[in-house]
Amino acid sequence: SFTVVCDDTWFVTNHQHVSIFIGSHCCIGARNFFTSGARIQVGDFTLTAPGCCFLGAQHNYSDPWVAQIAAPVTDSGIIEVGVNCALGAGALILADSSIAHGSIVGAGSVVRGSFPPFSLVAGNPAKVTKRFDPVRREWIRAADFQPELEDRLPDQEIYRKTLEEKFPKLRTFPGFASRQYGN
Repeated sequence: SFTVVCDDTWFVTNHQHVSIFIGSHCCIGARNFFTSGARIQVGDFTLTAPGCCFLGAQHNYSDPWVAQIAAPVTDSGIIEVGVNCALGAGALILADSSIAHGSIVGAGSVVRGSFPPFSLVAGNPAKVTKRFDPVRREWIRAADFQPELEDRLPDQEIYRKTLEEKFPKLRTFPGFASRQYGN
């Protein structure tokens, strides 16, 4: 699948079934942390910078007489990251979040909720600050994005196929995962 997972990345599941899915042609940055609830899905061509956290599960802290390390965790949270997204360093993606295809998440952002395709998402809490205008072919302020532009954006499957056609031989550089390159 030509996906690279960099050094010191953790995948934690609390289930008897596979619950973390990483697409093709992805680069998962150094020191990323994934803890799944029901499912974490990362779409093809996605890039995560160092230190991103995907927190799909939470500890049940209702009984203070249970050691936190032994406390049960939830298994209902879902995180979905669409095709060709980029997540800046230290982005925190919380359970029940969906970042649609073609979106960018700013460094240090805390993401909870659903965000539309081709969005620039930033802040704590994260908000859509810009959208990609397919007519002008540039990022514009979210407040200036007209609803009729939504129909001009490709759906995720068409977008993925377009990327596969444009980049048929794309290979994630394996050196990304090496400490030699600072990861």
